[in-house]
Amino acid sequence: MPFSDTPENGAKKQRLLLAHILDRMNVEYEILSAKQANVFAKLSISEIASALENEGCELISMQEHDETLESYYVSLVGGEKK
Repeated sequence: MPFSDTPENGAKKQRLLLAHILDRMNVEYEILSAKQANVFAKLSISEIASALENEGCELISMQEHDETLESYYVSLVGGEKK
């Protein structure tokens, strides 16, 4: 199904493309927006940048976040550290 050139459809197309790339890399992820995703795996920066470039996308930034077991558990149960 082709997408019309509306901002909403452009964002949807970007999310689908990002999901497609991450699916091919066989990693667990969460799409946050058309331009942002959480990836729950160690990735080669070169590999992800190359995959995005091959699809006509630009990697603007990448941040690594380590999560402690405590913060992960707290997020699961919906609590908040005081």
